[in-house]
Amino acid sequence: MTKKQRGQNWRLNLILILFLAAGGFIVYRLFDLQVVHHHYYLALAQAQHQSEEKIKAQRGKIYLTDKDQNSYLLATNREYYNLYAVPLEIQKLPNTQEETETIAQKLEPLVPLDRQTIMARLQKADDPFEPLAEKLTDEQYETIKQLQLPGIYFYQDWKRWYPQGKLAAQLVGFLGQTDQGEVGQYGLEGYWQQVLAGQSGQSNQQKDATGDWIGLTDQTALPVIDGSNLYLTLDQNIQFMIEKKLGELLEKWQALSGSIIVMRPKTGEILGMCSQPGFDPNQYATVPDINVFLNPVVQSVYEPGSIFKPITMSAGIDSGRVTPQTTFTDTGSVKIGGYTITNAAGRSFGQSTMTNVLEQSINTGIVFVQQKIPKADFREYIESFAFGRPLGIDLTGELPGNISNLKYERDIDYATIAFGQGIAVTPLQMINAIAAIANNGQLMRPFVVEKIVGPGGNEQKNQPTVLSQPISSQTASKLTAMLVSTVENGYDKVKVPGYYIAGKTGTAQIPDSQTGGYQEQYVHSFIGFAPAYDPQFIILIKMDQPHGVRFASSSLAPTFGELTKFMLNYLEIPPDFSAGQ
Repeated sequence: MTKKQRGQNWRLNLILILFLAAGGFIVYRLFDLQVVHHHYYLALAQAQHQSEEKIKAQRGKIYLTDKDQNSYLLATNREYYNLYAVPLEIQKLPNTQEETETIAQKLEPLVPLDRQTIMARLQKADDPFEPLAEKLTDEQYETIKQLQLPGIYFYQDWKRWYPQGKLAAQLVGFLGQTDQGEVGQYGLEGYWQQVLAGQSGQSNQQKDATGDWIGLTDQTALPVIDGSNLYLTLDQNIQFMIEKKLGELLEKWQALSGSIIVMRPKTGEILGMCSQPGFDPNQYATVPDINVFLNPVVQSVYEPGSIFKPITMSAGIDSGRVTPQTTFTDTGSVKIGGYTITNAAGRSFGQSTMTNVLEQSINTGIVFVQQKIPKADFREYIESFAFGRPLGIDLTGELPGNISNLKYERDIDYATIAFGQGIAVTPLQMINAIAAIANNGQLMRPFVVEKIVGPGGNEQKNQPTVLSQPISSQTASKLTAMLVSTVENGYDKVKVPGYYIAGKTGTAQIPDSQTGGYQEQYVHSFIGFAPAYDPQFIILIKMDQPHGVRFASSSLAPTFGELTKFMLNYLEIPPDFSAGQ
């Protein structure tokens, strides 16, 4: 083979090698694309031709009702205008600094941001979207729209709306913004989050190379399921009235705070529940103290004082240790170990019956009852009234209270607990326990949701539930008569012509966490039910740290009487003519 031929063969071999290498590379790339990274490139292609759109579910509504079963919106959804800026546009305007200052000056009185904050947001030169305000009112929207500010725009979005403002705010809670998006917080919104939220949907659609939808292609979708609606046991008119009366009460006595609960003792339905100070859930982000979001009726505890005495008395009567006619001689004080227990204002009542003990709220008399009951039995009675454990109400954050002093079995602890000191309860536990006396000794589970109505119209009703029977119906009847005598003949006078009313007040000192003793500050309570022998409602009023009044019988009895008259008239409850005038 000549040298020339060898050169030609070498070139042919090189070309062949290059072709083989190129072919091998193509085969490798095809294998890599079609086998090794098949799923990655498939997903990439689908992303270019398919669009996944999340469909937001409509949150369920919350309704109040009234005695005629009319419904009133407490929480719903509405479309709001939101305000945002496009700094990218604003920073390209002539006289940028002057224009930015003008925009910030005009927006400052209309949005919840100061001028410096607005300026800082408008000066983000490469920012295409900067939020300025959410949930604008109609007035805010119209005013800002008329300004025609450059680089300032609106967009619409569905938001939670509470059409009744502060009404039942701590009970309803609010829909708050979290890292997980909008989530119900506090009250009903928190407890019923999953039921109210529903389930978001998803749609998958295909696009052509130009980005237009391909109408004939198959679409797969995850259906959206809207949230269910809640219908409450709360009565619109009762709720309005108790909030009005509570506001007047706190203002009159310059009190720190307070709560009122109205309940049906036979079923556990809550007809009204309010606490003040309150807040507007539409403006929850502007509230300086987040503690106001808590519902004190279920999320705070206090020493109830003398309204606890009927519980001790019921234990004494039910166990057969005393009767309403049992007598003891009151000297004004009783010594237990190194401690001395006295009556309010240092009074002494001499020979007194057990009915007199409740009428005159005699501390030494209720200690007399407690000392006749074995400690284990006394503790069992208190636990059977559900003190020291949650009642299971359908609201978030219910506390169990604290009855831990009972486990030490010290004589002084049992004596003070007998008249409501050294024990911590929620207002809900207190009204529910006295409601058991009103309800022939049966303790009911309290609830605020009457029924849940799904998006398809299916209903799920909440049925009354008996938790326990702490005392017999006979004991309950005797206690009722004693509590009627208490409001007729004792300090806690409430007169409603034609009706028997049962009730009891409590004036409790506030514990001092620093010294272990008690402050010279008080909590006033009044609890009662009517008509006494066929109770349709029970009311608890609690007022914290009032000024200018010493005893609850003076501060709360008038308001309790007004609410009782309102309830009897509103519910059209016929008078008990045997009650006289």
